[in-house]
Amino acid sequence: MTCVPFSRLPVPQLAELPLGGIVGFKGEALDLVQGLSPCIAEGDDRVSQSVYVIGAPRSLTVKIGFTNDLARRRREIQYMCPVEVQVLWSCPGGPALEQALHDRFTELRSHGEWFTFEADPVETVRRAIESGQVRRPHAAPSGARQAVQQPPPVDLDRVAHGSLWRTYGASQFTVADAAERLGYGPATLLERLVALVGKGHARRRQPIRTDPTRQLFTVRPCL
Repeated sequence: MTCVPFSRLPVPQLAELPLGGIVGFKGEALDLVQGLSPCIAEGDDRVSQSVYVIGAPRSLTVKIGFTNDLARRRREIQYMCPVEVQVLWSCPGGPALEQALHDRFTELRSHGEWFTFEADPVETVRRAIESGQVRRPHAAPSGARQAVQQPPPVDLDRVAHGSLWRTYGASQFTVADAAERLGYGPATLLERLVALVGKGHARRRQPIRTDPTRQLFTVRPCL
């Protein structure tokens, strides 16, 4: 279980969301901003991005993601995991390479950005890249002017809805339980659920106590 950066709000906004007093997700917010910042070609000294495989040693279930700060990202994932995790493998890369790996191993997806392999995850990922099954974006020539491109728009509500429907179906769930299982920050997931309720794609059930993370929700099958 880990924090998966789905929200794209700037850090100050995310840290001060007026959602029942839930604040302070600045560590996650840094990755959120990185995830939708303009994509700078690999090799640009302005941003040092890494695609990583993080998991417990000898475990076949690992997380594949990208970050601008590998050490900090490992600490964040460790905070949410009951067993010790390590950076098992990394290489220069950004969201394009991360997505290519996710697409290549989509049938092995356990949940969120976690994948359960049948053999050594590191060797499987490395072979997929070296054999050309996964294409790495080409780095621009040294000294060349780096092109800055805007990423395609991401429907964050659709992403959250898909994860929730695959996990719970039509069953009820609390914000806290879903955030832990899917790797969201509670405030981020609550924001997505409120948006889905407004669109008619989710239903808010009776709150439990006064803690907004204990509210019950259900999602509809289609978005």
